[in-house]
Amino acid sequence: MAPSPLHLSDWVVIALYMGLTIGIAVWSKFFQKETSEDYFLAGRSIPWFLASLAIFASLFSTISFVSVPGEAFGNGVMLSLNSWLGFLFYPVAIWLFLRFFFFLPTFTAYEYLERRFNLATRLLGSGIFTVVKLIYAGIVFYAAAVLLEVLVGIDPTTTIIVVGLITVAYTTLGGMKGVILTDAMQACVIVLGMGAILFILLSSAGFDVAAIYRYSAEHGKGFETVASPEFWRFDLHDRYSFWLLALYLATSPLVALSCDQLVVQRLLTVKGYQGAVRATYSSLIIGLPVAAIFWLVGLALFYYYGHRPGQLPEGIAADQVLGFFIRTATPAPVPGLIAAAALAALMSTISSVVNSVATVIYRDGLVRLGVYQEGGVHEINICRGLSAVAGLVSVGLALLLRYGGSGIKSSIFEVAGIWAGLWVVLMTAFLLGVLVPRVSGRAMMCGLAAGGSVTLLLPYFLYYSVPAGERVSFNWMGTPGMLISFVLALGLSFLWPNRKNLSDLTLWTLNRKKEPAPEPVGLIPSAEGSPLDTPTR
Repeated sequence: MAPSPLHLSDWVVIALYMGLTIGIAVWSKFFQKETSEDYFLAGRSIPWFLASLAIFASLFSTISFVSVPGEAFGNGVMLSLNSWLGFLFYPVAIWLFLRFFFFLPTFTAYEYLERRFNLATRLLGSGIFTVVKLIYAGIVFYAAAVLLEVLVGIDPTTTIIVVGLITVAYTTLGGMKGVILTDAMQACVIVLGMGAILFILLSSAGFDVAAIYRYSAEHGKGFETVASPEFWRFDLHDRYSFWLLALYLATSPLVALSCDQLVVQRLLTVKGYQGAVRATYSSLIIGLPVAAIFWLVGLALFYYYGHRPGQLPEGIAADQVLGFFIRTATPAPVPGLIAAAALAALMSTISSVVNSVATVIYRDGLVRLGVYQEGGVHEINICRGLSAVAGLVSVGLALLLRYGGSGIKSSIFEVAGIWAGLWVVLMTAFLLGVLVPRVSGRAMMCGLAAGGSVTLLLPYFLYYSVPAGERVSFNWMGTPGMLISFVLALGLSFLWPNRKNLSDLTLWTLNRKKEPAPEPVGLIPSAEGSPLDTPTR
């Protein structure tokens, strides 16, 4: 079919979405107190179920919207095992980290690092978060530009500038309350949009899901690899294996609930520790069926075009197939709904990044270093100004990626996964902090510096500068830095042991009388999914 532009009904759907988003932000401003706690943490009064929707929408970025169906179409569904089994280690992560953020209490995750180690460790952790999240925001913008360019023919630069400025404006205006409420609405739009695509694809296959999977499996895109010796071997060049699955399952929950301020900050908006636990599990439950929809869409696209030879343009990238299908094979106003869903995925993530980065700069930077005294008459204006600056920087980085990253011959999924390597390095500080009282701030700083340096340099030697067939899997890029950080900090602790008072800062020095009561049986689900946006955790 020849590509067709959006119809009037498509633009009406997009306009309704944009109007609702801006309206929620404006409405939130009138119920916002002029304090940094209300602006960044919504007064710690958000119901846990809204926080769970916000976590899901924030982690579910346009990277997932573009890359998950593209990954399934091009390489199959093996990486979906991360979603189906991701719940296994979340109870461990909750037990290890979450309570400490509520006992202190904290504004940012990195306040714990100062109390446990020293100010330098806190500042380094805040710096890593800020840099990685702003780069991540640029990648998210680029992913949205890829989809919208194919879908509606909008120039990527226009997408980045216009959508970026609108997102920065409503985030700066509404603060955390506006961000969470728009996130909840955007989560619904995302599910509705992708559900419509899945319905159209399934109807074209007679709703025979088994036939779609059989066809995909016959072409090496199913789960049959699990039974092969290659899946169980240890080879750094394998794109995916049992060892990479185990690495992800062990580290992803630990990262999300320790060093990822974007997740921790949303949990800190709820009324207490028990609410944060419910919000964590609920976000996982929400993510599981949505993950199933997106992976199935990728397989259904492979089935659809496999039975229609010649309809897919020669040389089209896997990341672009979904956009091409939406533009050429769906009736109005479905393209408009999908465009709104893609914008929702983009805007929810960017607003969350902007808000969390501004929080870190304000609390860990300006306030902690004495540049500004909390509670001043201009506090709310400074908070809004920091949000605006963080948003504009992310727009600038997106434009830089747009014009400077065309030579990188890898998928969006892989690029995001490579940059996520810094997270597992930072996670070692939290893990050693709660588990090993002997580790001192000096030892931890040396470990983080060495591990972070290795993680930044390694991709250029093992991935970008080598032919595609000889690359080490992008999933391994953070592992050497993580091991170096962990081992070096642990080893140096025998040279520079900790001498600080660690009361209530480790599992072994925790005052059990202060520990939150266990969650009542029945309130914590027994099986959960993992957030879908796996590379940025």
